[in-house]
Amino acid sequence: MWSLTDPDSTPPRGTTPHSRATTEALRTPELTEGPPDGRLSGYTGRAHLYGARLHVREYNSAKWVSTEETSWSMDKAAFTAFRRLFKYINGDTNKEGTKIEMTSPVIIKSFKKKGLFSYSKYTMSFLLPSVHQLHPPEPTDSQVKVSTLPYMQVYVRGYGAWMMSVSDWFNTRRLSESLDSVGASYFGDYHYAVGYDSPMKITNRHNEVWFVVKDEPVCPDAP
Repeated sequence: MWSLTDPDSTPPRGTTPHSRATTEALRTPELTEGPPDGRLSGYTGRAHLYGARLHVREYNSAKWVSTEETSWSMDKAAFTAFRRLFKYINGDTNKEGTKIEMTSPVIIKSFKKKGLFSYSKYTMSFLLPSVHQLHPPEPTDSQVKVSTLPYMQVYVRGYGAWMMSVSDWFNTRRLSESLDSVGASYFGDYHYAVGYDSPMKITNRHNEVWFVVKDEPVCPDAP
């Protein structure tokens, strides 16, 4: 069965390996259906297929609550950043003391590292639910910011199990190799590590790697 987030799946009947697929979905930020398996998500977008293994989504602009952490390890940075953002949505560090519903995905903007143990900047973000998109509660922690992620198109590679430094590195490399092999243009100095599941969930987990499209997504062999 074809899946938007499975790079090894077979495209739907009626699409050739290098033809654009029909639009799958376009939703504004709110709790609604997420990835194709029906997980709850706050951030879904219009999906296209460019070739059998090249998947593109486009997302509308949305507000997120974000925090930045510098570390030699994405795992270490994510642990600290998650706790900081959770205090915000729990009402501990926002001015109104508002409890905010947790949404998915959680995204981490990760900049390319110069070496295995070199330090890098990681920015973790929680999507603000639609009810808080216009007037988000003001953070009281100076390390927490409300930011707007602009409209963007992303190349996507999905994978299971846990999102960790090693799995993120492996899948980022695989996606980069796939894009380079078809001459796709993208911003390669950073990527997004994307998680859809609660830390408490053990099985059937779903994660993704995103590279932001530079200019327009192009499949060289498309008719």
